[in-house]
Amino acid sequence: MKRILPLLSFVIIALFACNSEHTETTPQKGDTTTVEFPETSFDFGTIEQGEQIMHTFKFKNTGDKPMLISQVHTSCGCTVADYTDKPVNPQSEGYIKVTFNSAGKHGEQYKTITIVANTKPEKTQLIITGTVNVPENQQLN
Repeated sequence: MKRILPLLSFVIIALFACNSEHTETTPQKGDTTTVEFPETSFDFGTIEQGEQIMHTFKFKNTGDKPMLISQVHTSCGCTVADYTDKPVNPQSEGYIKVTFNSAGKHGEQYKTITIVANTKPEKTQLIITGTVNVPENQQLN
């Protein structure tokens, strides 16, 4: 019994010590925060059909509650978004990395990326634009 008590005390202290190092917090239901995107649009210019363009939109949680992105919607299957999937603590930064695949596309492009998070407002929209050139040997006659 004398050996079990110190061992049990050590285990309890170790568990609390491990938890105290964890600085990321999960937003609670009803917690809202604010977010700031230095840029909300990106013009990739003119590219050749078939090229893929990647751009990273950075953001900062400017509020006082952790921010959690719940969904990211793109306006087209040709556009894919990867994003910070863990809570972003107040005054910390996160990202939305957008990849546009121009295969099968031609002309002016306008794609939207809608972020849904525990922010005010709840939705933020990002935009990528540009032009896709079709090589002369592939143009329709």
